[in-house]
Amino acid sequence: MRSTAKTMITREGRRVPRLAASLSRHIPCPSSVQNEKTVEKPPIVTTSLETTATAEQIASAIVPKCDATVSDSLELQVKTSESEECLQVPVDADKPEELPAKTEVVEDVNDFIKLLEEFEEKNINPVSALLQFCQRKGCELHFQEVENAGISAISCYSLRAVVNGFEFKEGTGVSKKEAKYNCAEIALKQLYQQLQLFTSSAQPPEVAKSCARSRVLSVRRPRVPTENLVIHPIRCAAISSCMLNMLVEHLPKYKSSKGTLAAFIVERVTEDCSNETGEQYEVVALGTGDSCYSGWMCFDGRLLHDCHAAVIARRALQRYLFKQLLLFCSNNPACLEKCIFCKSSENDFLSLKHNIFLHLYLSSVPKGAARSILMDPVPYRNPEMRLHIHSKGSIMPAAICRPSVTTTHVCCMSASDKLSRWMVLGVQGALLSHFIKPLYITSIVISDQFHTLTIVTKAINQRVDESLNEKLPSPFTAMRAHFSHCSGEESEEIEALYKLSINWCWGDSSVEIVDGATGKITEDSPFKNGINSASRLCKAAMFWSFQRLAKAMDRPELLEWSTCHEAKKEAKKYQQAKGIVNYHFISTGAGPWPQKGLVDNFSK
Repeated sequence: MRSTAKTMITREGRRVPRLAASLSRHIPCPSSVQNEKTVEKPPIVTTSLETTATAEQIASAIVPKCDATVSDSLELQVKTSESEECLQVPVDADKPEELPAKTEVVEDVNDFIKLLEEFEEKNINPVSALLQFCQRKGCELHFQEVENAGISAISCYSLRAVVNGFEFKEGTGVSKKEAKYNCAEIALKQLYQQLQLFTSSAQPPEVAKSCARSRVLSVRRPRVPTENLVIHPIRCAAISSCMLNMLVEHLPKYKSSKGTLAAFIVERVTEDCSNETGEQYEVVALGTGDSCYSGWMCFDGRLLHDCHAAVIARRALQRYLFKQLLLFCSNNPACLEKCIFCKSSENDFLSLKHNIFLHLYLSSVPKGAARSILMDPVPYRNPEMRLHIHSKGSIMPAAICRPSVTTTHVCCMSASDKLSRWMVLGVQGALLSHFIKPLYITSIVISDQFHTLTIVTKAINQRVDESLNEKLPSPFTAMRAHFSHCSGEESEEIEALYKLSINWCWGDSSVEIVDGATGKITEDSPFKNGINSASRLCKAAMFWSFQRLAKAMDRPELLEWSTCHEAKKEAKKYQQAKGIVNYHFISTGAGPWPQKGLVDNFSK
């Protein structure tokens, strides 16, 4: 029976990764709604509303500029009652400064007030009301997330609404959905009250006084959502750890392998009939391990060379992608609904659906440049940022590794170097590039707290310069993944297990265990289905999946190539982008990327 692990969360739990994914696909975001931004600020834990914004500031943000001026001394003091059912918020009745009436502006403001009163009468959700208000009036709206510090970061969340650049009071809640509800409610109250003051300041004093005394704003106490939302890194870490525990439930000695865990997570944004959005996280591929094969080269494609967690997880992800493409070929409506791919409007290549995002969880910082202790990401100024290679059981700069070793023995590049190249080439590889567009990682979550996240980000994102975009063939581009830290579970370190590697992907009945020292599956592996103990992740298995998919997609031209090497070389744009990246590493002093064409020269 297939093992899966899913978690549903609402859209308010999203953070910076959504923005990164939107930019990576060049999807235009509506001007009226922007994504949340994280800002550093002490937490706001009080529920009282003490507004210092002037009526002029708010009105000028949503009303066309005029000659009217309003005294900066106007302030609104809102007192909250303790009623559980309804809050009666009286508006300050102090006499405003007497100003010339501006009829045209007052009419605009009165229209805004009527619209806000209409929302209140219809009992519309504050978030929806604020969104509709800004859409109908052409205002720009986005919600900023205020990052809490200390214990408040666990117990409450804070968000603020920003309308045309004007920041309203923060709203807090036990979940981000509640915080967004509260901050939208606060914004509506401030808009209503300050617009009332603005109109009264532009009216004769006697009219202003009577209007100010008679206005009472009635607002609902916010509902407490049932969901207990947590931030993105914690979700990724929790679901990845949970999936590994489920898979090795009957293999207790492998539970400590989570110290070298890497997992790819697919996020689906869903929407129900009532237009309520949610997010579904699902682990689709994972791998563990911290070693690689260092013996003589093998030319039949049946040895698994690199058994580091991130590399194993990526190969397991490629198996998952092959399965998803076969699902797409079924032409079954139910299967097409579950498939993560859809037809591209630009060409014949398939692309991810607009509501699908890919995240990577790493329990430890990848070896190589990401573990540098220096901040400078330029390789010729920082030797630690150069390319590193695993050779004969040790890791060294690729530039000093002798050709006599790289051409005869299996030498694997460090996981940091491979991640850097995936930021440009995608994680799909050459074979899958015949079918799909480049598949980029939206965010990377790391639970290792012993390395500076700034250095890790620079090592992965900034060693490949964005100036390469002018040289790269479409649709390849230099992407930037969003990095975040998360404290993970501490696992007992067992040195012997680091030589073993676990792999699994969506649809697999059980895990496969590979011995990194031999590149083949172990005797006690739950899954055994390869010739001569070959792993299901080896090059020969991938080439077999490629040929199977080519038949299912009715692509006979892809079956003309007799070897895996030929099939990879015919992915012209992928190889062109790969050559540009490799040359970039050499030109910046990072070092050469060894070629392994001979190990791909097998037919079956």
